[in-house]
Amino acid sequence: MGDELESLFMKKSPSFSALWISLLPVFFLLASAPVAFAKTQKKSTASGREKPEAILSAAKKFADAKAWNIQAHVNADKDMKISGIIFGKDFDLTVETLDGTMRQITLADKSWSSDDGGKTWKENKEIDRRFYYLMHTPIKYSADERIPPFAAVGTEKFGDESLLHIRFIAPDKITYEGDRASYWIAMQDPKSPVIHRFLGPMGFENNYVTDRVDYTPNTDEHPIVPPPGNPHAQAAPPGPEALLMSAMRKMSTGVWSVNGTATFKKTIKLHGLLSGEDFDLTMEPGIKPNVPMRSIVIKDKAWICSDGETWHAGSPDDRLLYNLAHTPIMTGRLEPSFEKVNAEQRGDQTWLHIRLKVAEAKADPKELPQYWLALDSQGQAQYIGHADMPMVTRGTTNVTQCSFDYAPAREKITPPLLGAPVDDKVHGFNDIEQHKFDWKGKIVHVETTPMLLQSEQIGQDTYRALLEDTATPNHYGMVEFPHDALVKLGFLKKVVSGTHGWQELEKMGAVGRTEGAPISFYVQVIPIGEKPAARAVAVGAKLVREADGSVAYTW
Repeated sequence: MGDELESLFMKKSPSFSALWISLLPVFFLLASAPVAFAKTQKKSTASGREKPEAILSAAKKFADAKAWNIQAHVNADKDMKISGIIFGKDFDLTVETLDGTMRQITLADKSWSSDDGGKTWKENKEIDRRFYYLMHTPIKYSADERIPPFAAVGTEKFGDESLLHIRFIAPDKITYEGDRASYWIAMQDPKSPVIHRFLGPMGFENNYVTDRVDYTPNTDEHPIVPPPGNPHAQAAPPGPEALLMSAMRKMSTGVWSVNGTATFKKTIKLHGLLSGEDFDLTMEPGIKPNVPMRSIVIKDKAWICSDGETWHAGSPDDRLLYNLAHTPIMTGRLEPSFEKVNAEQRGDQTWLHIRLKVAEAKADPKELPQYWLALDSQGQAQYIGHADMPMVTRGTTNVTQCSFDYAPAREKITPPLLGAPVDDKVHGFNDIEQHKFDWKGKIVHVETTPMLLQSEQIGQDTYRALLEDTATPNHYGMVEFPHDALVKLGFLKKVVSGTHGWQELEKMGAVGRTEGAPISFYVQVIPIGEKPAARAVAVGAKLVREADGSVAYTW
């Protein structure tokens, strides 16, 4: 993607595909412990001299004998929200997933479940403790358990309480908060420290999940009772996040326009179309100064235009622009709680402004995901009209602030109009020179010997190669190739920056095949004047003729 994206995302790579970054919506992190607490963290030893693991052991001993209200968000292949009450081995839990909601009650050796919000119940022959374990294991106490070493991260303010944050000590680098066990513990009574939150990995159905559980004391005389259950265990009614998820589901089909910015160290403008996993997006600035870069992906075919004139085959895995523009509207995840900010009238539509709900009242709104939902006359979400969302690159603390407008689009995403080759013949560079004005902008099939005589880097992701064609003896020409196309075609073993002749490339161990069958590919002819040779820009190595008569070029 070039220097602009390298400086923006601090990710160096010679190829567009290698610039894929795993963008995780930051609200999953914001909803986790550190951001929900006031930012007054300071380094601390664990309550003076006592070791953090000793404090944790005392907190577990206290917690295991009490009843607790719990609120949890479990990030997995299928996200879950879990709420309710746990008390020893008994529990009353509501589990919400994208597939639906289920409530479970277990009291002593009896168990019941309801799939319709508690209207009807069935008694279970076996007790399903999968979700209970996710809630109870972090506070489970055993006198025989030896808790491994923890480190005191600091003291953090949460409401009126100061909580000690401790984290499991592991040798590998921290990639994100929650990649190892963390606890937040109230120390008002040193003899009975109280666990208020757990965040870390857990096992669930033979997979690792990220488990975040908030604990608050339950003072009911009988916390767990048979159906219809303790009303204090009943899940809270869904908030505005239900409208958000409805809007996201609707935007998973159809074509949607997107227009906005992504800002890290620099700001890039993005605009174009999204349709499921297909996209047509333009980034400004592009690789070349004052020239936008446009990328189109339709199913397994991709095209890139980085010079404002020519298209070449790309990789459908090069999805950085799509990832930035699509993540805010991506469906298939269970959203954390949002709160209503206000509603405003825009034309004949009501736009509902919602914001991620966090415990810390002083949290900066600019650091929280916010949406503006377009509602119909019945108050149902139609689509996301605008999103402001900080996104973080997994494994770093780098936050990219994204701000995008979305709207239904009438256009469809279509391939660039490259057209079929001028004919079925294989041509050489002399043919291109003789017919460069007749073939302006058209595609020509070229065949060369496999020996690369020179490679010159002429842009961040563009290379010019000196080659000998097979159509005319001893006739040479220059061809421009994108990113790693020279490697894919076998001219080189690896991408090499700078300018190098064949002998230098050989010493560098970069030379690919030099003998054997010719190498063929397709170029677009771009005349640049009467005397200079026309630009020959490689667009792909294979021609694909579609059923509708259109053509595409791939590597």
